[in-house]
Amino acid sequence: MRFVVHGEKGRLTTLCERRIIADLIKEERENGARLKQACEVVEITDRIYQRWVSDNKLKEDQRPYADRPDPVNKLTKEEYNSVIKVTSLPQYADLPPSQIVSALADKGIYIASESTMLCGM
Repeated sequence: MRFVVHGEKGRLTTLCERRIIADLIKEERENGARLKQACEVVEITDRIYQRWVSDNKLKEDQRPYADRPDPVNKLTKEEYNSVIKVTSLPQYADLPPSQIVSALADKGIYIASESTMLCGM
């Protein structure tokens, strides 16, 4: 019997999900299965299980707590405010970003790319 627990590769797994999976693997191993076979039942690799469990303790996924630096191309507060200000003007309020950028370019003004404007709208 196969028990599918994972979706796409790299998906975050909650501690609750990990506990359920670890319990299933433990049960399989108590019934005589090797670790690799037990992991195959829940469709994870034995290496993933080894990362999750160390010293018989289940570890929580630490990716949500990682310290990630801001992207180097992140808008400054002033740049962000100017995008908001321009996209809120009556002449641009009903236009998509592609037309706003084009209209501003015709005037020799560049504030942000279309995709950045879309995020600011």
